[in-house]
Amino acid sequence: MRCTDGSAAVAGANTRPRACPSTQARFRVARWRGDVARRNGGRAVNLPRVPYSDLDFDATTRLALLQYLIANTDYGFVAPHNIAVVQNQARRVIPIAYDFDVSGLVNAHYAGVNPKLGILSPRERLYRGPCRTAADLEPLLAEMRQKQAEVLALYDTLPELDKASRRDARDFLGQFYATISRADRIKKAFIDGCGKHIAM
Repeated sequence: MRCTDGSAAVAGANTRPRACPSTQARFRVARWRGDVARRNGGRAVNLPRVPYSDLDFDATTRLALLQYLIANTDYGFVAPHNIAVVQNQARRVIPIAYDFDVSGLVNAHYAGVNPKLGILSPRERLYRGPCRTAADLEPLLAEMRQKQAEVLALYDTLPELDKASRRDARDFLGQFYATISRADRIKKAFIDGCGKHIAM
């Protein structure tokens, strides 16, 4: 069994991960953070805490929507947890997520949930991003709708997944796209009750 990485997790491979050698893992994460920082015109920084006011709100919301898409609640912005911190030229903080193995999309047999979040299953979605208005959310959700076909087609390129796993992943992601297709569902998922479980 190969050493698992973030790409396998996002793809939804429901396998038991094998621990990567620590030196190799640290090198890979450091190189990845540097690459991501350069693509965003910034620099990777190590911060034990990030003031919420320093976060780039659109980038933070976009990431929280991605986490909602895959049903991942295991992350934090202010005390960065499973988040790489990139600071752009305006000194705004852009959070970059990694480590998706306990997300509902992956559906690993060992995954659990934090009881403080009020959800019962890793497959249950919970928005943990900034509170935004429907008008604020719409451009970001429009981006995601435009990529729906591309995202679902990803599973045709993963021969390591069997037919049932591919169907399960597509169905699970399809629930998200059904949510963001209607204003009343958007309000219920992202606006009503927002702020109770922000990923601090």
